[in-house]
Amino acid sequence: MSASILVADDEPGFRDLFSFALQPLGYRVTGVGDGAEAVAQAAMRPFDLVVLDHHMPRLSGLEALKQLKALMPQLKVMVVSGSADDRQLLEAEVLAAGAACCLFKPLELASLIQAVELQLRKE
Repeated sequence: MSASILVADDEPGFRDLFSFALQPLGYRVTGVGDGAEAVAQAAMRPFDLVVLDHHMPRLSGLEALKQLKALMPQLKVMVVSGSADDRQLLEAEVLAAGAACCLFKPLELASLIQAVELQLRKE
């Protein structure tokens, strides 16, 4: 059975990029527009991996990560940032909150696919 991936990003183009890159590889990709929707979706059905944009309306990626890990401690979550955040500080924050990794935009398709596959292989 193929892995199910939830992508939360307020930019439709980024959600589309994930679908474009991952669906041909057999992954089931669901996209939502903010962190609150991500938490609601993940509470309703299981996902193998959740990808959260750091800067989203209603609930930031970091806040959504904390809520998701409180509900499902074993859930694999990646956080992506495209802003001018302090990379080291953001990475330390999200890893401390339970993220599997932190990526920074712009993302190369090959790097994106590699990061997803690495997380899905981890037990």
